[in-house]
Amino acid sequence: YPNCTELYLFEDGSVTSLESMYDTNNMNTARQIENVHFMDGYFKNLTNFNRTFRHLDYLKRVENLPNSITSMSYGFEFAGSKSSEGLTLTNLPSNLTSLYNTFTASALLKCPKIPKSVKNLSCAFSSCKRLNQEFDLSDYNINKDDLSYTWNQCSSLTYTPILPTNYTGSLASAFQGTKITTAPVLPDGVTSLVSAFRECKELTTVSNIPSNCVDYNNAFRGCTKLTSVPETGWKGNMLWTFSYTLINQKIVINSASDLSSTFAYCGSLNITPTLPKEMKGSMSNCFKSCPNLVTPPQTPEGVTDMNCAYQYCSNLEQAPYIPDSVINISYMICGCSKITEITIPLDSILFNRVENAFQTCTALTRVYWRGIRTTDWNLLGFGKSTYEQEDLKDLVNNHLEDLYKDKIKISYGSKITINDTETTIS
Repeated sequence: YPNCTELYLFEDGSVTSLESMYDTNNMNTARQIENVHFMDGYFKNLTNFNRTFRHLDYLKRVENLPNSITSMSYGFEFAGSKSSEGLTLTNLPSNLTSLYNTFTASALLKCPKIPKSVKNLSCAFSSCKRLNQEFDLSDYNINKDDLSYTWNQCSSLTYTPILPTNYTGSLASAFQGTKITTAPVLPDGVTSLVSAFRECKELTTVSNIPSNCVDYNNAFRGCTKLTSVPETGWKGNMLWTFSYTLINQKIVINSASDLSSTFAYCGSLNITPTLPKEMKGSMSNCFKSCPNLVTPPQTPEGVTDMNCAYQYCSNLEQAPYIPDSVINISYMICGCSKITEITIPLDSILFNRVENAFQTCTALTRVYWRGIRTTDWNLLGFGKSTYEQEDLKDLVNNHLEDLYKDKIKISYGSKITINDTETTIS
């Protein structure tokens, strides 16, 4: 029926599935359907509504969905996306168990009451850009991990959903891109907040963090109004966790496996965070472009990568501690124009990458060497963008002597003295 815009549906009692019936990704002639009515007394055995009205671009209203339906995965994906009036449903089936991806990228204006039988809300309302309503799920029993991406990119949502108190597992991207101003109370059973609040540009406050959470990668990245989070309890993966926020408070990270970009571009950060005592992992870009940070935290022992760790921290007055485990300090304090001295470990490491480590450190006048290295002088990047491997005499004559003459005494020939310790050059 290529010109049909309104459907009245009934059947003979034998229908159990309407899967992909009007999935107009394969049936372009049905795209113009606007209104659908399920007639009373029919479809009593219908359980499968997966992909049924997917891509009905002009769909505006659906009435009397049969209560026998248990699954609606992708049932209304993209539905109503070209309707100026949005999408309205009069009810959800009372026996429904899953809303997995049901309304993804649809024009849904308001979701009818969700039955308590629903156990899966993963991606249920993802990219429903017109949706804005209250959700109280406090006494629902949602499966583990099945609140991931639930309200992802619901860019009109201002109401903070109330979560099930007994929920466990992931909240990955659950609220990403919404307009909520306050984070919900997060159940203790939550183990992952990966991108949970990413780009929530109106978010200002987070009142609690789950005691079992171990993954905060990108959790609050891009929350450009966020000023308040809990002080303690942070642990696990912390990649980009607070980047691009207004955070300026005491934060204690008890343990971590990755501190890459954790506080990058935190323009207000002045209060020095506390980092773990030990960590085998990366601190690359950890405090990059934090112009108000004055004092660096103690670097965890075991860190291997400090690439760009404090790049463009223009008010940093003290150089960071570099553990012997570090193999990459390229751009580490590039642009830190107030640092006057730094200590470099030479004993147990061979730097793989150090290019531009001190670029535009205009106040840097003293470099101390911790430990003695007798054979390798591959000191790349201490003073210009990059060096090829050079013989020792040329390196000393052209670079080290001029840059660090206050701390390095030259004995030409086969001996060199560093910090009053004479070393044989092989």
